Amino acid sequence: RSDVRIKRLLDALGWPAAQYSLNAGQVSVQASGQFSRANTLDHLYSVVEAEQGQLFVRGDGLVRYLDRHARLKAPYTTEQVILGDTGGTDRPYNHAELDYSTRYLYNVARVQRTGGAVQERSNTTSTGTYGDRVISKTGLLLVDEASADSFASYLVAKYKDPFLFPSPVSYWPLVEGANLWPQALGRELSDRIRLKLSKASATINDPYHLEGIEHRANADGEWETTYMLGSADQRKYWVLGQTDYSELGTNTVLGF
Repeated sequence: RSDVRIKRLLDALGWPAAQYSLNAGQVSVQASGQFSRANTLDHLYSVVEAEQGQLFVRGDGLVRYLDRHARLKAPYTTEQVILGDTGGTDRPYNHAELDYSTRYLYNVARVQRTGGAVQERSNTTSTGTYGDRVISKTGLLLVDEASADSFASYLVAKYKDPFLFPSPVSYWPLVEGANLWPQALGRELSDRIRLKLSKASATINDPYHLEGIEHRANADGEWETTYMLGSADQRKYWVLGQTDYSELGTNTVLGF
């Protein structure tokens, strides 16, 4: 299992057990004998890619591993702050870069595990409109072809349509110190926020996860915090026995 492999790698590095917290992984990974001489960080990233999870070091130094379902559950479904320009409970931002292009558009996915065959999935509606936009993933540590095929299906479902993507977005905590300093200093990677832009060139009112956090300060006391964003998946996935999440093919989709 992916978390078991990550634990073994951290233990081999001598990382204190009290300094990491790992979610139970959703995927099994291939035996590690062939990677005995691999760079440990590269091996960690290979495991994370197979899982499609997140691995990062929190501000307090704790290594955190999130499985691929973590962002679909609490606390990552709760929006910690609204950055926007509509007033009210919106907290002000000072800059947001908007990108609406084919940069994140993929309608053909080719996925191959180590020692396996290429699994290909596509969306004919999207390819008919935008042409073939191919994303390839090779050398994955997945253990069977079914997992690779599910991975390909997931990628196409997620990226087959273009979308307006704002990243990065920045703000000055000093503008509203009581409200923004806790956000600047208290947020962690994968936390969920909402961005509401009504006065920009395009309207946005969507949730995002934090993929990166950057702070810039100078001797004049100016401080700018920047968030690198990743779109929060707003689709409802199948959760057996839970109202409004169990009608497969009606109001929900099968998760990867």
